Amino acid sequence: MNSATERQLANWLQEGAELGPQLALERTLAQIHRTRQRPAWVFPERWIPMDLTMRRVAVPRSAAYLVLVGLLIAIALVAIAVVGSQQRLPAPFGPAANGVVAFATSAGDIVVGDPATGTSSVLLGGADNDTYPVFSRDGSQIAFIRSVPGGVKVMRVGVSGGQPREITPTAVPSAGLLKWSPDGKRLAFVSGGGQTPGTANGTMWIANADGSGAQPFDLEFTVDSEVEWRPPNGDELLVRGVRDGKAGLLLVRPDALQPPRPLTAFDGAENSYLWLTWSPDGSRFAYSNAEPKEVHVFDVDAGSDVTIEPRDNIELMFPRWSPDGTRLAFMVWLAGGQQQIGVAPAGDPRAVVTLTGPTFPSGIQHDWSPDGRSILAVGWDSNEPWIVDPAGGPARRTAWTAEISDWVEWQRRAP
Repeated sequence: MNSATERQLANWLQEGAELGPQLALERTLAQIHRTRQRPAWVFPERWIPMDLTMRRVAVPRSAAYLVLVGLLIAIALVAIAVVGSQQRLPAPFGPAANGVVAFATSAGDIVVGDPATGTSSVLLGGADNDTYPVFSRDGSQIAFIRSVPGGVKVMRVGVSGGQPREITPTAVPSAGLLKWSPDGKRLAFVSGGGQTPGTANGTMWIANADGSGAQPFDLEFTVDSEVEWRPPNGDELLVRGVRDGKAGLLLVRPDALQPPRPLTAFDGAENSYLWLTWSPDGSRFAYSNAEPKEVHVFDVDAGSDVTIEPRDNIELMFPRWSPDGTRLAFMVWLAGGQQQIGVAPAGDPRAVVTLTGPTFPSGIQHDWSPDGRSILAVGWDSNEPWIVDPAGGPARRTAWTAEISDWVEWQRRAP
């Protein structure tokens, strides 16, 4: 009802005694009929739910402000509680905080050890034979290989344990080292030949981490266990291919929509193009040859291949790129056949290599700590884990109660 109509009704109440109630009412209703209603958009209840049966009660403005402030504080506290209850995850590449170390024992158990405290605990035990645990890039999942009749299955479990889930529902003949995609949704591995992980030759597979499917790749060459997702997005995989007994390096798209892109010719000997490791930005990768024992750095965009030739004329193998992309760690051959960890700047082919940590009688497994301040070094024969200072400072022995039987890897956590 508009203001004019309201005045008509008021006049009717006043004129009723003079004109008569009926005549005054008829005149007023006729005026109402000729008067257009206000547009719908001017009614508050058109936009804001209202209970028109409630009495209007005046609320002091200061009280309304207090109610609003209280509501905002409550919303903020709920948001803080929700965010605080969610686990923060690190980026897939670059420095991160240090977590635990995962490894398998000779009994086929998956164990996690804390380098800070020296304690260890069994994550997966029992009668199953589980090996080669590998953390996802965000540190939330562990993939591993489980022996089953007819071959192996790729499995995964959360870092807190629980019931493992199958990634490959059916058995495959074998599986090389498992490689998580940067987003944690897929894994790549090599199967075939009945070899042990780390030496398998055959077919590259990509499996969905949720167990919804696994796809073998039909390539015109066999694929060695060297398979690495390219940072930062994982839109390509670096593979070591073998054809006619010669090795070469290629980039393969996981969607298989384009043919493999060769980076080198198939000209490598049996012990060449080994131990592939990407720089965190995906612009370069390093690899090693066994004969001679040397490390190379390959620039993908430039197509250049540079040999690391230390000034002290030592032999290097098994490079690992530091999380910040500035250094490479190696296994160094010493006089007398022993090995030690060495560290050098990644961009200097004639750099001085800093030797650090204890010497080992045979090969060394090694992995950078996610924060880049330490290196985990485990001798192949002794299975003794050491925390090594990349700058050459004192090393310390980590005495986990469980025996390490294979691959070790350090978990990434959010800073």
